[in-house]
Amino acid sequence: MRASSAKTARYDHDICVTFQISPNGSVQHYYHYLFGYLIPLVIAYQRVHKRRGLGSIYVRSCAILDAHTEALALEKLTILPREEHASLEQSSISPNNRTLLHLSVRGMDKPWLYRAEAILLARSFILKRLSAQIESFRQSTAMKFAGSSKKVLLINRDKPPKFYLTAESETKSAGAARRSLPNFDAIISKLNKQYGQVAGVHLEDMTLAEQISLFQMADIVIGQHGAALGNIIWCRSDASAVEIYPRMEEPRKRLHFERLAESLGLAYFEVQQNDIHAALDAEQLLATTAAIPKPPSREWTWKLILARKKIMMRLRSLVGRGPPPPT
Repeated sequence: MRASSAKTARYDHDICVTFQISPNGSVQHYYHYLFGYLIPLVIAYQRVHKRRGLGSIYVRSCAILDAHTEALALEKLTILPREEHASLEQSSISPNNRTLLHLSVRGMDKPWLYRAEAILLARSFILKRLSAQIESFRQSTAMKFAGSSKKVLLINRDKPPKFYLTAESETKSAGAARRSLPNFDAIISKLNKQYGQVAGVHLEDMTLAEQISLFQMADIVIGQHGAALGNIIWCRSDASAVEIYPRMEEPRKRLHFERLAESLGLAYFEVQQNDIHAALDAEQLLATTAAIPKPPSREWTWKLILARKKIMMRLRSLVGRGPPPPT
C-alpha cells in the first residue's frame, strides 16, 4: 500500500483509494471483491480512518456487492459510481473541495499474494463489526445442521443474478453458468445418510453476516472450484475444506484454494469432476470426507500471528514509518 504523501497528513484532506487487482478479474465478482477489494480496504481503513483532518474516504462501487461493504458501516467511507471514482483518480481536489490524497492498495486476489496475517487482521475486524448480525443468524444456521454427527456444508451454485447479463457488468457470467453439479440432490442424499442433516446452500442471496455464520459453524466445507470457497477464511481453525475440481480446468487454478487453506493452516482435500458441468461421483466424495481426520485447532497460532502483526505496526508507527496500528 502506498500513499501520495510519505507522512501522515495533518491538514484537512480526503482520500481516494484505488485497488490493484488481477487484470483478468473484476471486483463485481465475489472472489476478486473479497480478496482484491474488501480485505485490502479493511486493512487500509484501519490504518487511515483516524488521521487528523481526514474527511472522506472514497472507493469505487462493486455494484451488487456494495451491500456487503455497506453492512460494515465504515465511518467516513463513501462509495462512488465506477465512472465517478475513475474521474476522481485524476483529481487533486475532492468532491468536498478539499485536498485529495491518493492511496493505491494492492489486492491479494492471486494465490501467491495471500498473506495470512493480513487476512486474519481483516477477518478479526469484520467479525467484530458484524458480530450482532452474525449472532442473529446463529439459531437458523444451527437448524441447517440439526441432528448431524459432523456439520457438513455443501455449496450449490445458483443461476447468475440478472446483473451479470447487463451492460453494467464488467464480466458476463457467474454462478451455475460457470460450473454446476447436476446431481447435487443425490450427493446431499448420500451425505445425509452418513452424517445426518447436511446443509446444502446457495450463497448468492445471503448477506455477508449470514455467510460468515454458516462457515463458522461448519466442520467440513465442500464446494466446486469458485468464489464461494473464498469464504473458508471465516471457518474455525479446525475445519476442513474439500474442493471439487473439474479435470478440464487449468492446473494452475487449483492453487487458489489449496494455497488459501494452506496459508491459514486449514486442512484441504480435493475430489475431481470430469468437467465443469458433469455429475460428481458421490461415493468418491463420501470416501474423501469419511477419511478426513479431526484437524488440530490453530486458534492460538492465529492469535500469535495477529499479535505479531499489531506489534510490527506499532513499531513502525513509533519510528515514523507508518500510521498507528488498528484498535
